[in-house]
Amino acid sequence: MKEKMTLIILKETGHVLAATTRAAMADEPTDKKVKQQQDAQDLKALAGDELLVRFGGDPTNAANIKLTEAEFPVPMEELDLLSGEFDASVLQDARIFCLDNNQVPQPAAPPATVALSQTEVTVTVSPVQVETKVWVQVQDDTGSDIQIVRGAIEPIAGNNTEAKLNLRNLSNGTYLVLAYAVGYQPITLLKLLP
Repeated sequence: MKEKMTLIILKETGHVLAATTRAAMADEPTDKKVKQQQDAQDLKALAGDELLVRFGGDPTNAANIKLTEAEFPVPMEELDLLSGEFDASVLQDARIFCLDNNQVPQPAAPPATVALSQTEVTVTVSPVQVETKVWVQVQDDTGSDIQIVRGAIEPIAGNNTEAKLNLRNLSNGTYLVLAYAVGYQPITLLKLLP
């Protein structure tokens, strides 16, 4: 029997957040609603109510210790499952992959950049030729105040490269940002707002 894998993906952008192997897979239901219910049950079993996404940076970098220890709780409603053929490279470093238009994991481009102010978060990438969806989670350093915002970078004649997403006004303090743009590796940011 061929080995399979199951991916936990971010619905909005198709980024792979986690991967696991399966020795055998039950026959998939033909009824779409039944399949959705089964996927929801499988997702709940794998991730619970939320999937903790951790920054995989260098923990010896004392300047960014809060960022290297950061945990971003991504709610189950933001996640989806995709099962398919085993791919060792995806399993080895799942978070550098995102799904292409055919729902096949592909290595993502180097990360976008992200900037934060008290009223908006800006995600910047190289010029886009097609609409590029963006998903961002902003949280205070205690994890008690979390905002998730979505948007898109639209292709325009001026080679648009950024999405500016409005936030509920942020108080002074330290914030952590986790950002995804379709086709780009995720980026994190630690920012002290005055």
